[in-house]
Amino acid sequence: MKPILLLGATGFTGKLCAASLDRLEAPYILAGRNIEKLQALEKSCSHAQGIRQIDVEDPASLQDGLKDISVVLTTVGPFRRYGQPVVEAAIQAGAHYVDTTAEQPFIQAVYQDHHQNASD
Repeated sequence: MKPILLLGATGFTGKLCAASLDRLEAPYILAGRNIEKLQALEKSCSHAQGIRQIDVEDPASLQDGLKDISVVLTTVGPFRRYGQPVVEAAIQAGAHYVDTTAEQPFIQAVYQDHHQNASD
């Protein structure tokens, strides 16, 4: 089974998601910009299968980071600023996309802009 990629793992919400994934014993990879913070967090995550340094503002970083992933779970916000590139990278990688946003304009834009491509 391909793992879940937890993007934004070292932030407040990301750490909560990592703890939940550990409780579920789900295979996942911690991802974010700061490698030192990722390494420190990994020590407390019993089911994490590694770390990946990914910058959502770098398309190549996103594309490489989403290889061999089943699901992208992102906590990187504000989503109206950082969300679209992650959605696009998930579609290109053939991965499911999940986020923690409650930003209704972003959700509407994702549906309008990407529903058809994601459904194909």
